[in-house]
Amino acid sequence: MRASLITTRSPAVSGSPAAEAGIVVGDVVTGIGGVPTAQAVLAFWQQVGLGVTPERADYAARVIAAGRRDGPRVLTVTRGGKAQTLTLPSLYTIHRDQRPVSVSSGAKAPTRIRINNSLGDLATIPAFDAAMAAIAPGNPVIIDVSDTPSGGNTSVARAMMGWFVQTPTGYQVHSLPAEERETGIARQWIEQVLPRAGKFHPGKVIIRVGRWTGSMGEGIAIGFRTIGAQVCGGPMVQLKGAVYDFTLPSSGMVVKLPAERLTTTDGVPREAVVPGECPVY
Repeated sequence: MRASLITTRSPAVSGSPAAEAGIVVGDVVTGIGGVPTAQAVLAFWQQVGLGVTPERADYAARVIAAGRRDGPRVLTVTRGGKAQTLTLPSLYTIHRDQRPVSVSSGAKAPTRIRINNSLGDLATIPAFDAAMAAIAPGNPVIIDVSDTPSGGNTSVARAMMGWFVQTPTGYQVHSLPAEERETGIARQWIEQVLPRAGKFHPGKVIIRVGRWTGSMGEGIAIGFRTIGAQVCGGPMVQLKGAVYDFTLPSSGMVVKLPAERLTTTDGVPREAVVPGECPVY
């Protein structure tokens, strides 16, 4: 196993603990909490009796580096062969932008609408609508869903995509493996996004995604991909399907598990979609 498992591939989010600590593209996290990253990842999976595969290593390294909500993270970051120890506060202890969306624009750059992990908040719809209404027809727009790890709902997603279609358009395919196992009859359907009255933007749209684009954020990515938008930024969370809640009968605890398979309209599993690099503005 490689000794280094986390290499930053995109700039840290502005104002985040990583950005404040000076972490830049190409830095490698070689230790977490004073333990070599590879060793920490191995221990993570040994606790549940599983071996380490490249996919599991990638997942565990990110979870461990994200840290616990009740304390800071101590990371050993190596750059150019030199290691330094950084202490980053928990995300739960810092102030984050509470607005559903943030908007920024420059003289030559497209307008950027950043979704602040709010795809499950219906207040995002009027906030997004207001941001879009302020953009001149034909001007390019970047929709940034790179900070949406909590996922969301299709109402918000369809409201956003509705700005960019003029006819009902399929944007993702659902299937229920459990129903086929139980009945022998496969069930599959295409979900559509519909145009919204008085709301259409004909300009170019770019969807920016990343490692913290999860669940409905990934659905937005494949949906916009279907309607012809450029999706960029690199691998997403790669959640394998729509999550359902299952209540355990004895404890009452709720377990969240993927229960629907989701694919693009041309048959690519959502988790297999890997966007390319974003253009530089």
